[in-house]
Amino acid sequence: MPVKIANAAGSYTGKDFFNGTHYAVDHGADIISCSLGGSPSNWVREAVEYAYTNGVTVIAAAGNEYLNGNQPQYPAAYDDLGYV
Repeated sequence: MPVKIANAAGSYTGKDFFNGTHYAVDHGADIISCSLGGSPSNWVREAVEYAYTNGVTVIAAAGNEYLNGNQPQYPAAYDDLGYV
């Protein structure tokens, strides 16, 4: 199921991610694939934890500049969660 969280300009907030993730989980998603990345956010972390505790796998982009030695983007950088 496609769930759009960004506006026409491609911007979104952590709360948008949280709401979109909850919508997907609550409507039967088995896997959430996130082709996005950003800064750390409590909203994003809580959304990924919600998905995981409900048996939903989250796959997230590390960021286009990751191979150049940059830090991965969030939610991919939550390495302590063990499932992104």
